[in-house]
Amino acid sequence: MNIPFNDLTWQNNLIKTEILEGITALMSESVYIGGECVEEFENVFAEYIGVKYCIGTGNCTDALELILEACGTRAGDEVIVPAYSWISSASSVIRTGATPVFVDVHPDYYTLDPSLVEAQITPNTKALIVVHFYGIPAEMKEIGAIAEKYGIRIIEDCAQAAGAAYNKGKTGSMGWAGAFSFYPTKNLGALGDGGCVTTNDKKLSDKIRVLANHGQKGKNKHKIIGRNSRLDALQAKILISKLKYLDDWNMRRVKAAARYCIRLTGNLVKLPVTPEYARHVYHLFVIQIENHYEVQGFLEQRGIQAFMHYPLPLTELEPFEHLNLRSCDFPVAKNMANRILSLPIFPGISDVQIDYVCENLKEAIAFFG
Repeated sequence: MNIPFNDLTWQNNLIKTEILEGITALMSESVYIGGECVEEFENVFAEYIGVKYCIGTGNCTDALELILEACGTRAGDEVIVPAYSWISSASSVIRTGATPVFVDVHPDYYTLDPSLVEAQITPNTKALIVVHFYGIPAEMKEIGAIAEKYGIRIIEDCAQAAGAAYNKGKTGSMGWAGAFSFYPTKNLGALGDGGCVTTNDKKLSDKIRVLANHGQKGKNKHKIIGRNSRLDALQAKILISKLKYLDDWNMRRVKAAARYCIRLTGNLVKLPVTPEYARHVYHLFVIQIENHYEVQGFLEQRGIQAFMHYPLPLTELEPFEHLNLRSCDFPVAKNMANRILSLPIFPGISDVQIDYVCENLKEAIAFFG
């Protein structure tokens, strides 16, 4: 049996007719950048998240950089980020001229550990990026209280958490701004790159729209130096179709994760832990085990795709070497990097496929001890 890590054909086949009809309509309109289709998606996604404004961008990395730039982040400023995440969470800080200040993550939830945040705040701290990692929301109440105490902006990196919620608030609605990714493999994925910013701040929304459109306030009315980062109409059309299914697809992920947990409990595997405040959407199903490289190879031989998200903490990546960081200062991130393994999960994964993964994983663990 061959089991892909993420089978995109399942969801695309499910709504293929709807997507093709949308693309055909778009071709007849011949409006490919901006226009009513993008505006419609921005409106429906803002309503779904529970915010006033949504601004489509070229991708999530651009969204993070645009938020930081709109915040006035520059050289000499510091931005707190988790020590374990995808590189964009920290590289966006570097690209605005500021310095990322890394904080270790929670040993069970893998999101920013609120108990460690306050000690890293200085007079230069401009913002704090929380990453809703693997599909689980960060501890927003505690982090929010700290940010409010020091007057720090909270930026939500929601790339892996479309539809996730902290209590009743969806990710992307609780900070000053949220950044989303619509990369094809995400819970809400386009058929190419895409992203957006969500916010309740009109001034921020207006500024990001100008920054993302060559600094224009109206055609050929350039007011500032901006960039070109826009969600194109084709991707917007596809996202409008897929958004209607997102909650159902997320629930399918939750059910798949529950089956994994039942099958793997008590087998020398550290399973995902979901706190009471969170609605996890399982963008990834990540376990911790010994000998993860060997186990990954074993599963591959059995036709099972499993990946490591991610093999190194941010603090050990080459682009951040100039910060002279020590791995021992981020023990949880370091330990995770040595033990993590992401198992196949997607809305269309079957019970038979999950059971096959679990049977072979148990065999691999027994073999490598």
